[in-house]
Amino acid sequence: EGDPVRLAIYRDLFFNNVKGFLDATFPVCASLCGEQEWQALSRQFFSSHRCHSPYFLDIPAEFLQWLNERNGDGQRPWLPQLAHYEWLELAMDIAPETVKSADPEHMEHQLLSPDALQCRVTLSPVAEGHWYQYPVHRLSAEQSDPAPAPTGLIVFRNVADEVCFVEVSAFTLLLFQHLQSAVIPLRDVILSVLEKGNIPASDAALQGAVQVLLQWLAAGLIIDVN
Repeated sequence: EGDPVRLAIYRDLFFNNVKGFLDATFPVCASLCGEQEWQALSRQFFSSHRCHSPYFLDIPAEFLQWLNERNGDGQRPWLPQLAHYEWLELAMDIAPETVKSADPEHMEHQLLSPDALQCRVTLSPVAEGHWYQYPVHRLSAEQSDPAPAPTGLIVFRNVADEVCFVEVSAFTLLLFQHLQSAVIPLRDVILSVLEKGNIPASDAALQGAVQVLLQWLAAGLIIDVN
């Protein structure tokens, strides 16, 4: 048997390393839980969860999985969703893809032209959209018991390697998801989204979608229009 004192030292060192990753990835979760509860939550994860990856960078994803599995009692129902949002920021930051962009003025000209609906739009390759039941991007230590408020967010990395987000409706989140895989003209993409959303196709609806894309272009989510 090993020396209990030495084993305790190694155990504490390892726990502190793990907790350091949790603290860095989930700072808002930690602040809303409070130091004592966050410490207890981290130690419970450390002692009860068997990680499936040997890489320290995968610890936040393992914690997120564990948090979702243990939160069935409804205590702090917003916590797994907030943790997912904070983890998503890390995932976009460390994603290996390189983000390159066409000239912003050229892209804006394309979207403002009479032929905008014939263009094909390319989004940042480092982007993910998600629908939350809480406004996770607005939670802070001042809101210890946030009320549910369905919220759509797209988290992405721009050409300057900055992780950003845009808030979206159910319709524009669907538009984003279609654009991620579409290789067809913009008109066809929008018409498909309108049909799935049971929204009548009209010139106003088409132009409204183009206005959303102009906002996404300004935010850095769109990297090419041709």
